[in-house]
Amino acid sequence: MHTTGNLVADTICRTAEIGLTITDAADAGLFTAIDAAPVAVDDQCPGCKHPGVLRDHVTRQLVDLPVVGFPTRLHVRVPVTSSSVVYL
Repeated sequence: MHTTGNLVADTICRTAEIGLTITDAADAGLFTAIDAAPVAVDDQCPGCKHPGVLRDHVTRQLVDLPVVGFPTRLHVRVPVTSSSVVYL
């Protein structure tokens, strides 16, 4: 990754490189909270690979390198799908 010399800009670039878009950011006291979501979503069921149906979202929390000296928590909102195929 090419660095810009600006830690905040580099953090934004890293999220874009891993396929995320930043939806919100805030100073949460002892750490910086960054909310993100996938840019593209695969709607296939991970088990059977059939097209899935959106059922819900879950948030995964990742710890990232400090930004401007503050620990960072990356909260990624991930869709949960399930297959509409029923096996008898």
